[in-house]
Amino acid sequence: MKKVILGILSVCVVLVIVGLVLRPIFFVHGNNKENIINVINSSDLFKNKESIKILKIIDDKNERIVPFLYNNHPSYILFYKDKFGNYKFEHSETKSGESLSVFPIKLSLDRVIIVSNYYNNVTKLIMKANDVKILEDEISVPNETASFYKIHNLLIQRDHGYHVEYELYDKEGKPVNKDVD
Repeated sequence: MKKVILGILSVCVVLVIVGLVLRPIFFVHGNNKENIINVINSSDLFKNKESIKILKIIDDKNERIVPFLYNNHPSYILFYKDKFGNYKFEHSETKSGESLSVFPIKLSLDRVIIVSNYYNNVTKLIMKANDVKILEDEISVPNETASFYKIHNLLIQRDHGYHVEYELYDKEGKPVNKDVD
């Protein structure tokens, strides 16, 4: 009888250990579109699955960046790849009341994503850091779109950090607005 109980306990211990080791494999977060939408819905920022439109899935090294529209507002979610190859939630952001938004990824300037909805009237974006133009791009309007940029040779200013400006222009070349971070 003792051998049976020890055998059952041994099996239970093995199952618990196997469960703890394999658990991360079964709790997948950002590996496919359906799971990405589930993660977005689990966030306090987003609650309505029907109002989510994923525009792209961008893999960059060990990160997955997913620009989307939530209630037609430009948004994105960022995942990192764990040791099992699964994408885990890291950060998300949305900007309401805008038809086009510029998001620095992880609050850096070397990677930015631009997300726009159908009501966007911006046709050109110029981004400057410390008064040096680092990005200029034409944007198709009206269009639900997302663009991902890696900015190379970014000048680092040691004493004052970065002063970032986004200049937005309509199809006639008139400034739409000017944002400063």
